[in-house]
Amino acid sequence: MRSHARFTRRGLDYDPFFAMEHHDHDAPFVPRSSMLDLVRRACLSMGIVTGAIVLVVWMVRTRPIAASKTPDSRPVPIAVIEVTPVEAVRGIRGYGTVRALESADVAARIEGVVVALGPEVREGMRVEKGAVLVELDGDDARRQMQAALQSLAALRAQKQGLDIEERALTDALRLADDELKLAREEVARVEAAFADGVALQRELDRARTVAIAADRALSLAREALDMVTPRREVLAAQADAQSEAVERARLSVERSTIVAPISGILQSLPVEPGETVAPGRVVARIVEPSRLEVPIALPAACRGALGAGQLVQLVESSGAVVEGSITRLSPEDDPVARTLVAWAQLPGGSGLVPGSFVEATVLAPDSTPRTVVPRRSVRNDRLLVVEDGRVRWQPVRTAYAIRRAHPESGLDDVEWLALEEPLPHGTLVVLDAARRIDVGARVEPLRPGESPAVAIEAEPSANPIEPEPSAELPADPSEPEPSPEPPASADEPASVPGMEP
Repeated sequence: MRSHARFTRRGLDYDPFFAMEHHDHDAPFVPRSSMLDLVRRACLSMGIVTGAIVLVVWMVRTRPIAASKTPDSRPVPIAVIEVTPVEAVRGIRGYGTVRALESADVAARIEGVVVALGPEVREGMRVEKGAVLVELDGDDARRQMQAALQSLAALRAQKQGLDIEERALTDALRLADDELKLAREEVARVEAAFADGVALQRELDRARTVAIAADRALSLAREALDMVTPRREVLAAQADAQSEAVERARLSVERSTIVAPISGILQSLPVEPGETVAPGRVVARIVEPSRLEVPIALPAACRGALGAGQLVQLVESSGAVVEGSITRLSPEDDPVARTLVAWAQLPGGSGLVPGSFVEATVLAPDSTPRTVVPRRSVRNDRLLVVEDGRVRWQPVRTAYAIRRAHPESGLDDVEWLALEEPLPHGTLVVLDAARRIDVGARVEPLRPGESPAVAIEAEPSANPIEPEPSAELPADPSEPEPSPEPPASADEPASVPGMEP
């Protein structure tokens, strides 16, 4: 007989034999909780809730309370600049590479073997115009010239013989003419005697035969004399051809000695003695660095503002600034790059060397009066102006940028903007458009060099008015980034009375 002993395990009233008899073997076994365990759990939950409530009440009662501050009615000092429409000078930027105004790539004009280089000729040395650079073998050219000279002499001798022959033919023609006249007179006398019955028929025939022979001799003499002119022309043509051959040979002999076409510095001499050079091969390069020019690629849209004689500022990679002037412009634009080329000539002793890459700024005067303000005064196509001691936003449009110092303004800024529509004379423009200040706030305008009448500390505005971002005016890389600004609160008003649209 099984025992029905009962025991308590961890606070549970548990009968193992009863549980085994009545337990469903397919369902998980769950022990029954006692009343004491439920009470303990309820007390623990109530304690946690009560502690949280006490902690919240304590934090609310001990929170810090911000001290209220009485609004300051004094005007805020703010730096401004007084602007007036002026004739601005537009800076058109471009890029180019310095090159020598005078340079020469000396090429061989005949084929030959390099016999020797010029005396004291080395790369980097200065050579004068006409100095010998390279000597080529000219023996073949000299022999050709000698043969051409001999042929020319033979032709000249033939021409002299033709002149003698012409004089002889002229005399022969005159004699043949005289003989013909005598023969004709004899024929006339014999015919008269034959008519009178004094002369015989054979005498008449003999006289006529002599006259015919004299006529034939005259014709041959005239023909021979007429052939003298064509023969002279043939000899003249052959003489001219031989003269050309002599000249070509002479030039070949002369070109076998390659000389400097200009004075300058010998940049390169890429040949050695014993080397064969072909016509057209460059054997030396000479550069005259005393006169320089720069072909500058500029925007094609600025062609109307460019002209000869305008000042150009060139900045090398080292930072050196050199001034030159525009001498000429290209007649057509590059359809791919949308640029034109302006050539600027540099003065002697500029310090630049051919091959240097430079950034150029063409100073083109603008005939239209424009208001010029610092770049930092414009933000998102707006600037702050002071009217009657209060500030407001003024929408503006930028015509072009100017990168140049304006000492007369009293500022150190080098980045300026010329406005499309000028502001009224004497307008006060706030220098820093990124400053947080309420639109309509009272300010004390301070021109460059002025000090505030009462030194106060500017407080950040509670409701700053920031213009919406605009994609029309890109940010200047040289403009300092404004300090981070906290986002506006949800209850901040969408607009402020007096703000410009």
